[in-house]
Amino acid sequence: MKLTIQNIVIANAKELIRKRRSIRTYKQLPIPREKIIQLSNYFDHFSQNPFEGNVRFENLELEGLSRSEKRRFGTYGFIHGANTFIVGIITKPTKYDYEHFGYLFERVILFATYLGLGTCWIGGTFKRSVFAFQLSLSTKERIPVITPIGIPAKRQNLRSSIIKKVAGSHKRKLWSELFFEGEFENPLTKETVPPYSEPLEMVRLAPSASNFQPWRIIKEKDKHNYHFYINQKPHSSYRIFKYQNLQRIDLGIAVYHFHATVTQMGLTGDWQISKPNIVTPNNIEYLISWNHEERNHKI
Repeated sequence: MKLTIQNIVIANAKELIRKRRSIRTYKQLPIPREKIIQLSNYFDHFSQNPFEGNVRFENLELEGLSRSEKRRFGTYGFIHGANTFIVGIITKPTKYDYEHFGYLFERVILFATYLGLGTCWIGGTFKRSVFAFQLSLSTKERIPVITPIGIPAKRQNLRSSIIKKVAGSHKRKLWSELFFEGEFENPLTKETVPPYSEPLEMVRLAPSASNFQPWRIIKEKDKHNYHFYINQKPHSSYRIFKYQNLQRIDLGIAVYHFHATVTQMGLTGDWQISKPNIVTPNNIEYLISWNHEERNHKI
């Protein structure tokens, strides 16, 4: 595959997903100008997306502002040393706007990882009104999530380590808690689904608010069709930050990890929103399905 700005993340998807980390402490060094330009160019190369939405991204530079001015943005104490932020903006509401947003923003974050830059999803601990004012947004435009971006410090400071430990960022749920076959009472095992064990593992590694991992996936019996669901059970982080759509953003991230990995591996199929006849527990809501094209592969 010839590497272009459009497919560079796809070509390296598994490696980038495993490599990315939430960075909260950055070196006090400017980001090389050529990397800022590459990022800005990447914002305009949206890949095919199973959801519909209206999203754009902006770089916001805080270099030159005093410490007191930076405090107004609400990230002080959570992020140290970063002077540049990528701000994701939903410009017009649609049915799947937050899933669409999460899908595209994770793509941008993995591209930043490819460039050797650090990032950290921030969905609750920032002041949306201040960012919106700084970018002169209209009242109809929304900022669901931002990320600092910069050169990672070799060692994260103590506060960053504490935040990471409290959030449980280094832990992930077991396969038996996330993936099922036929019904939710029947856990799926990694050994039974090659080559789809890799895309599912990349979903398991996806970041989520407070590492809640709200996605659940059911594989159809005797078919490599995978149905994505969202666990709507309230979580403390959503109540604290009063921002319920974080779960929907998390599902968009998970769908992107799956899609990027199957594309890298050459597995073909298509996305459909068509609810299957599967009994679901309370708080579990259907989102989307991946249907594998059996005629192209022997599995």
